Amino acid sequence: MERTLLFNCRMVCPEQKVVLEDALVSFNHMNPVNPPDLIGYASERISQNAPDCSHPTEEDAALDMEGTTILPGLIDLDAALFGSAHFLDEAACLEAYRRSAKALYRGITSVGYLGRTNKVKALAAMSNSYALWTPALVCADDLKLKDYRVFYGAPAKGTHAEIDYLAAVKSAVAERRIPAVSTGLSADDTIDGYMPLVRAAMLLVEGGYDPMEALAAITCNNAALLGISDRTACLREGFEGDIIAVEGRPESDIATLANIRLAARGGRLINSTLKNFPRTRFALVPPGCAF
Repeated sequence: MERTLLFNCRMVCPEQKVVLEDALVSFNHMNPVNPPDLIGYASERISQNAPDCSHPTEEDAALDMEGTTILPGLIDLDAALFGSAHFLDEAACLEAYRRSAKALYRGITSVGYLGRTNKVKALAAMSNSYALWTPALVCADDLKLKDYRVFYGAPAKGTHAEIDYLAAVKSAVAERRIPAVSTGLSADDTIDGYMPLVRAAMLLVEGGYDPMEALAAITCNNAALLGISDRTACLREGFEGDIIAVEGRPESDIATLANIRLAARGGRLINSTLKNFPRTRFALVPPGCAF
């Protein structure tokens, strides 16, 4: 299979501030064994240079996205993958991998990490070479903030922490600071029924950022701070196929980010709840692949 064509979908790219109601996204599978696979096309389905998803070639797989919205994969500056043991023993290593796998399953395709122990760096190297299926791990010890404001945590409703968080958001909006997010929490955690990264994005909107700015905070803005914005967090030709598909319109209702229907990293499917293409466990194959 040379390409996967994702059709019958909407497309939202916060980095380009683009919303397309009838979009098509393709992955070019350059190597059938080793990812990452790159985006080959991401634009209107009816554009003159768009692949023909109605008549795919034998080498192409066409996947009906069932009207979902495609977005870049989510990014957290610190998703608490490593716990407090910092790889002092084998059990801590296994726990870090389990947390990483859960984060990837929930659409978090890149994560910043703090600390430079040898085992942390080894896991990061494997994640970025796709020798180990976790989010891409990137050292976040030295962020170049400048015009950015990083919001930490994802407090629950009715707490003093929420009041402080919202006050910080309102201040940053008034100062026209670029938002970024570091939850410090595991994707296993649930805050008011939402994954921490989604809850944080909801708080940004409540504090005054518009939903597209909140989407940027947990995708392209975090990628820029981590120094990986040249390869991911954008739906554009030549970028890695790190995507999620959600039910709803997150550019107007940020809470719909919780409705993830498909996640892929490097053009390889992680999971899917699409009716015609269910993959409830890690698949690690190109989306649309029948086996």
